[in-house]
Amino acid sequence: MIGKYTLEIGQKSDGTNDFVKGMSTGPATPDGGFSNETNACNIMTVPGVLYQQSDITDKTGTLSGVIVAACPDPYFLNSSNIGLPTGNDHYFLTDTGKFYTWNGTSMTLKRTAALNTSTYNLGNSYIISYQGLDATSRVFATNSTDIVMWTVDSAFNEQWGSVTQTQSLTVGARHPMIVYNNTLYFMDKNLVHAWNGTTFTKSILTLSPEYNIIACGVDPGSGKMMLSVTGGANASDTKHSNSSIFLWDGIEPTVPSKRIPVDDQITAFHNNSGTVYVFYGNNMGYFNGTGITFLHKLKNVTFSNDMLPYVYKVASSGGTIYVVDGTQILAYGEIMGEQKKVFRYIYTNQAASSSSETTLRLIVNLGSDLLGISNRNDSAEGLFSTLDTNSVASVTNPVAFYSKRYTFPRPIFVRSIFVEYDLAISNGVSAGTVCIIDDSLTTTCPTAPTAIGSQGVLYSTARDIKTRSLQIKYTQFQGVVTGVRRFIIMYDVAE
Repeated sequence: MIGKYTLEIGQKSDGTNDFVKGMSTGPATPDGGFSNETNACNIMTVPGVLYQQSDITDKTGTLSGVIVAACPDPYFLNSSNIGLPTGNDHYFLTDTGKFYTWNGTSMTLKRTAALNTSTYNLGNSYIISYQGLDATSRVFATNSTDIVMWTVDSAFNEQWGSVTQTQSLTVGARHPMIVYNNTLYFMDKNLVHAWNGTTFTKSILTLSPEYNIIACGVDPGSGKMMLSVTGGANASDTKHSNSSIFLWDGIEPTVPSKRIPVDDQITAFHNNSGTVYVFYGNNMGYFNGTGITFLHKLKNVTFSNDMLPYVYKVASSGGTIYVVDGTQILAYGEIMGEQKKVFRYIYTNQAASSSSETTLRLIVNLGSDLLGISNRNDSAEGLFSTLDTNSVASVTNPVAFYSKRYTFPRPIFVRSIFVEYDLAISNGVSAGTVCIIDDSLTTTCPTAPTAIGSQGVLYSTARDIKTRSLQIKYTQFQGVVTGVRRFIIMYDVAE
């Protein structure tokens, strides 16, 4: 028995499409096309078709330590730069004080810190590329107590801040940096120091002693620097504290006149296509000029230093913003022109064993649709991989897609399930399993059908599942490279 009535999921016959609506807030909410339980999917490469995101590619090589900070080098294409090695387009910093260059395909260890090696860590340490007034390409890094200056690749000064400029950094504070109006600014608890390439200015801004500067950015509306300020040391955001956004002109030496109170400590600002996205606690929003407009709650983030979305856990490419959400990468962007931006998880980190640490440490835009990903293995050794966000190649560890939960006014019998694919399935191949989760949360998985000849639609019998609501779980098999256009559930009303 096929079933009299039809439930379509995906490309529907009425012209609508569930997949391009992105992910819902939860399995029972109507604000998306599929559930946020979906582990990873690619709905961008072939818009409107559900594909499995491709695997990551290991690029670790002989990496020592875990990467905690990264920056692009916008100056490497300029042949007049002093001492700049050809081909560097990113710099990476590990928690052991190792400085690496990335040339698009591999890492090269260039410098090793001998001082403060245990104080380079996630959330506290930052790295930035800066070309001063003398057009020399330099890389700056911060640890718990000092500023490092690396003149690429001729000099490496680990005490540039404390000795050369006689300015140590405050232990326990965040030390982000920003280039603003061709000047490099260093955040140091309630102080801001500046260097224009020739002159170092101590305490160019002094806030009240109880303040801590956590993050910095630029407001494109006013053109001013944005400072995330909170009261007291609160690295893990587990305490209530008075938090604000200060808008500062980079010159005024006292408290900026524009102060915007916010509900929670802001850990990162990220500008994408003129919109400043704001990350506060386990929330994501955007700056509206007078405050924060809420967008989404990160479901995997807990209040700890390793988990909070600090600046290196956010990246963007081609109008899409990517955020580390615990073990997953969340994407937010347009799928089709003139359509609102949607959320979806594009990657879930796979554990090598039960003891693996799967929390992602860092993501960075490497160009050409590639994201760089930092995490650790079972032995706490650093790993670095790339993820092609536009690839739908075969995957080794398929993950599950979950539809929203659909409810019916009366009990139904599920009779059969059809899966319509984007590419034909080869003879003798089973593409994946479709399971029904009923109203008692029991999961029933009919036998995966096998293609006879070359088929674009596969069919299985659901064995008369009786339920008042249903949700489907679909897992594509390893080695299958095709997407799903739609799922068709055939059912009868239970009399």
